[in-house]
Amino acid sequence: MNLLSHTELWSLPEQGPYLIVVTTNAVVDFAGNLIMGVGSAYQAKQLYPFLPQLAVKKIREKNPSFRLRGWGEDYGFIELIAPPHGIGIFQTKRDWKDFARLDTIQKSTAMLKEYAEKHPDLQIRMPFPGIGAGKHSKGGGVPPARDAIEKIIASLPDNVTVVFWG
Repeated sequence: MNLLSHTELWSLPEQGPYLIVVTTNAVVDFAGNLIMGVGSAYQAKQLYPFLPQLAVKKIREKNPSFRLRGWGEDYGFIELIAPPHGIGIFQTKRDWKDFARLDTIQKSTAMLKEYAEKHPDLQIRMPFPGIGAGKHSKGGGVPPARDAIEKIIASLPDNVTVVFWG
């Protein structure tokens, strides 16, 4: 894994296929859309307004029992749009109001690692999980420590670049 500070998520590679991965939760609104209201998920929704509905469709393809109202269970990492100019989602928590969860980040990381190893020529770029909107909570609890998250994502292969500010 490559870790780059002060780097923009949407600075796309000059050549080769890529996949931009945004961090998400598991809350579905009354219209059947995944809540993508802040951070990289919101940026992706602005660029691709159909993503929240596509995300729920892809999650339900993997898990037909995924709840369509309220917050669902963990789904991990999912490719939404296939490369060469792809978009994926990386779940960091269940409810958008809560802190990121280490167990959820662990599951998403394991799934992304498997995907990245199957696609070694693909450049994958994602934000550092759990430190932006993931560290803020309206539901109480304690945010995960950045060093604990870094230990988890350290297992990602070299074709994955994790970006952050600060």
